[in-house]
Amino acid sequence: MVGSYRFIIPGPPIGKGRPRGAVRGGFIKMYTPKKTSDWEKSAAMLIGGSWRQAPEDGPVEVSILAAASRPKRLLRKKDYDGLIWKTSKPDSDNIAKCALDALVMAGVIRDDSQVVKHEVWDCYAERDRGPRVEIVIRSIGGVPSVPKCFDGRGDEG
Repeated sequence: MVGSYRFIIPGPPIGKGRPRGAVRGGFIKMYTPKKTSDWEKSAAMLIGGSWRQAPEDGPVEVSILAAASRPKRLLRKKDYDGLIWKTSKPDSDNIAKCALDALVMAGVIRDDSQVVKHEVWDCYAERDRGPRVEIVIRSIGGVPSVPKCFDGRGDEG
C-alpha cells in the first residue's frame, strides 16, 4: 500500500460488545453480540467495496474518528458548531476494536496485530454533519520514532 486510504462508515459508532456464551449440546459456545456483528459486517461491506487490492502485509498505522450524534443538550445556539469531545459510552478502545475487526473482515489487513500505532478521536459530530466513523490507514515501515515523553529518562529535569 502506498500512501493512505480513507473509509467513511455512516451511522453511529458502535463499541465492541463483550463476548457472550450459550450452552448448546452440553458445550459452551461463545458469540459476538448481534449489534456488534451487524455493524462489523455492514462496515466491512462498505470498506470492501472500495478496497481493490490484496490485504496489507506489513505494519500499519490507523486513525479513527468516531463522531456520534449530538444529544439535545449540545444543540443550543451557544454550543460550538464543530466536533465536541465525547466522554460517554461506547468508549474509544471498544470503538477501535470494532473498526479494526471490520478492516480485517473487509480484507484490508490480514490481522489486527499489524496495527502498531493507532489513535482514536471520540467526539460528537459537527452540528451540520451526521454520525459516522472515519478510518484512515497508512502503511509504515522503518524504525519507530518514539515521542520524547517515552525516552526512558523520566522527569530528571
